[in-house]
Amino acid sequence: MKKIYKKEEGVSPVIATILMVAITVVLAATVWLMVSGYMGGGGGTQITGSFASKEMYNSTAWKLTFSQFQPDTNISTLKVIIHNSSADKDVTVQWTWESSYKATFTNEDPVVSVEYHDLAGNGVINTGDYLLLSKLKPGTTYTVTILDSNGNQICSTSFTA
Repeated sequence: MKKIYKKEEGVSPVIATILMVAITVVLAATVWLMVSGYMGGGGGTQITGSFASKEMYNSTAWKLTFSQFQPDTNISTLKVIIHNSSADKDVTVQWTWESSYKATFTNEDPVVSVEYHDLAGNGVINTGDYLLLSKLKPGTTYTVTILDSNGNQICSTSFTA
């Protein structure tokens, strides 16, 4: 009888190791991409909103009406910056939860008075709620900017008193 020997050779150990590492990396990357969509970021939801209108309220005040903010946002969590172009000066309004949402800056030049009017009384900015700015210097351009707690600009508008 004749014995037949087959020559059996496999892939070299170095090539096998490289292939196993490559397959593991590809699988890990695929799983990461699938799972990363389910993980939320630590920054939270971006607030969006705008001013629906701006108009002279009376001879000494301006009314800046909000459109609804998304998600629901309380004015106390936001920072309101009022820039006076003639004095090149900013006034920052930072309300506290307990406040009546009125701020008057009598030691500023010029004097600025800001009130937030929550028409629904629900503590959330809704369409129709407004800021009332008074004691403004006539002929001066003011820019009102709303920032979130991280300092990101949500909306801004300018007007001349």
